[in-house]
Amino acid sequence: MVAEGTGEVIVIMGVSGAGKTCFYALANILFIWYIRTIGNLLAEAAKCTFLDADDFHPDSNKEKMREGIPLSEEDRMPWLQGLCNALKERIIAGKITVLACSALRKRYREILRLSDPDHLPGRHNCSVKFVLLNVPVELGAAMDDLIHVQMNRTGQIKRYIIYGSTKPDPASNKNGRRHQYQPSNNPDLKLDRFIPNRSAMDFDYAHFMLTEGKKGKENPAMSSPSKEAYQKQLREVFNMNRTRILAFKNKPPAPVEFMPQEYASVQQSKPVKPRRHIPQTSERTLDAPDLLDDYYLNLLDWGSSNVLAIALGTTVYLWDASTGSTSELVTVDDDKGPVTSVNWAPDGRHIAVGLNDSEVQLWDSTANRQLRTLKGGHRARVGSLAWNNHILTTGSMDGKIINNDVRIRDHVVETYRGHQQEVCGLKWSASGQQLASGGNDNILHIWDRSLASSNSATQWLHRLEDHTAAVKALAWCPFQGNLLASGGGGGDRCIKFWNTHTGACLNSVDTGSQVCSLLWSKNERELLSSHGFTQNQLTLWKYPSMVKMAELTGHTSRVLFMAQSPDGCSVASAAGDETLRFWNVFGTPEVAKPAPKAAPEPFAHVNRIR
Repeated sequence: MVAEGTGEVIVIMGVSGAGKTCFYALANILFIWYIRTIGNLLAEAAKCTFLDADDFHPDSNKEKMREGIPLSEEDRMPWLQGLCNALKERIIAGKITVLACSALRKRYREILRLSDPDHLPGRHNCSVKFVLLNVPVELGAAMDDLIHVQMNRTGQIKRYIIYGSTKPDPASNKNGRRHQYQPSNNPDLKLDRFIPNRSAMDFDYAHFMLTEGKKGKENPAMSSPSKEAYQKQLREVFNMNRTRILAFKNKPPAPVEFMPQEYASVQQSKPVKPRRHIPQTSERTLDAPDLLDDYYLNLLDWGSSNVLAIALGTTVYLWDASTGSTSELVTVDDDKGPVTSVNWAPDGRHIAVGLNDSEVQLWDSTANRQLRTLKGGHRARVGSLAWNNHILTTGSMDGKIINNDVRIRDHVVETYRGHQQEVCGLKWSASGQQLASGGNDNILHIWDRSLASSNSATQWLHRLEDHTAAVKALAWCPFQGNLLASGGGGGDRCIKFWNTHTGACLNSVDTGSQVCSLLWSKNERELLSSHGFTQNQLTLWKYPSMVKMAELTGHTSRVLFMAQSPDGCSVASAAGDETLRFWNVFGTPEVAKPAPKAAPEPFAHVNRIR
C-alpha cells in the first residue's frame, strides 16, 4: 500500500569528478574536519539522508568500471531498478533523500522519476527533483581531493580513489605523503564516463581557496584596510579575482513573459493528482471447496457480463458480481471430470468448459443449456482455453493447440504443434492476430494467425526458450499491442517482457517465487502478479520501472488463478487454500470529461473549395 508520505528525492547530477559526493560537505568542511564518511557529514549538514548511486552497482558493474570497461544498457537496468526500489521506500516513508547520480540521459531520469508511485511518464510533476551541479573543473576535482586527503589523515578511511584514466603510484606513498597521480599508459582505454583532465587543474590554488583563503576574513586582527586594498589590486593585476566559487558568473536573464500574469497563474494552478490508496486486505472472501491445487489448470474467469465462473471439482459455479448471487452451471460425470479449464466468450453469455477426458463443452449461461461438445481433437485433458471471436483455441496435455470454429460441424480449422509437454497457458492478443502459448516444457511460442494452415502443422513465429520452468502466466499489454508479459514456475521465478514482433526479451525481473498468473491494469501502467511459496502474495508492479507498489497477502497457499472484472478495477484470486478473494487493487478509473463544444467557425455554412 502506498502510504500518505510527503517524501522527496533531490538528485545531484553531474559528470564524475564534478564534486557530487561532496556538494553538501563543502558548506561545513571548514568547521567539521573530523568525519567518518561523506554521508555522515551530509546528514549533519542537511539533516537528511545521503545516497550515492555508485553504491547500488552490482559487483559485476564495479569490476567493469574498475577496469575501465564501459557499462552497457543491460548492466545499467538492474542498477537503476535497485535505485528505484530504494528511493520509492523513502518517498513512501515521507523522508527527504539526496542522491548523487550521473543521470545525464533523459531515459535514466525518467526511470528515476518512476520511484514516485504517482508519477505519470512524460510529466515533470514528481517527488523526484534533479539539480545539475555545474562547477569549474578545477574546483570540483580539488573538493574531492581535499576530502579524501582529510579522511586519510584522520585514519578512518584508508583507500584511494582511481579517477578513470589515472591510477595511483604506490612508490609515492612513503612517509605518509599523499599519492601522486600519474596518467595511464594505455591510449586505447575507453572510459565509461567523462573524466576531466587533472593535468590542467590548479590544485594549489583550489586547495588554498578552500582552506586558507578566508582565514584573514575570519580573524579581523590580521586584516587592515590598506592590506585589503593591496590584495584587491594584486588580484586584478594577476587575474586572480576568482572568489565566486559555486556561483553563476553572470546574473541569469530575466524570464520573458509570453502571456499576461493573470493567465499564467490560472495555468499553473492545476490540481495535483492524489496518491492512490491500495487496500492491503481483500474486500470479500468466499469459500471454494474442492478447488484443485494444480498449477497447470485454468479454473477461474470473469466474463464481460460481470459474472465470475469457477470450477470446483466436477462442478462449474457462476457468481453474479452485480447481485452477489451464486448458481450452478453444470456438474459433469466422474468419468469425464474433473473440470480442467473455463473461459468466457467475448459476448459474456457463452462459456467453454474443458474436461479431463479431452472434451470441451460449450454452454449458454443465460439459458443454462449445453450447446455442443467439441471432441476428437485432443487425446488428453484440456487445461487451457482462449477465445478469438468465433474461434475457440484449446491447449492440451498432449502438447497440441487447436483452433476450433464453433460455427461449423468440422470445428478443427488449424493445429499448432510445437510443445512437447502440456500446454498450460494460452492468450490471444487484442488484435486477434498473434497467439501466445506456454508449456510445461519451459517453452513460450508466438504464433501468427496469418501463417496458419489447416493442411499441415503450423510453424511458430517465435520460439522463446529463456524461461527455466513451466510457462503458464501470460498477459498481453493493453496499451502496447506487441508487448507480452510471461511468468515462469518455481524453478524460474521470473517475469519477462517480450517484443512479439521481433522476439526480443525487453526485460526480466526475478520475483523470488513461483509466478502463477499475470494481469495488466486497464487504467494505469501497472502489472499484477500472483505467486506461490513463500509468501503466497499478489504483487503490484509499476511498469516499466518494475518498482513494487504493493504486496497483498491473505492467502495461505499459492495463488493459482486470477481474473479481472470488466471495468478493470477489481481482481478475483483463487488459491490452493480453497478460498476466493476479491481485491480492489487497480482503483476506480477516472471519468473522462466531455470535450467542450467547439465554437462555430465564421462562414461555416458556405461550401469550401478544395
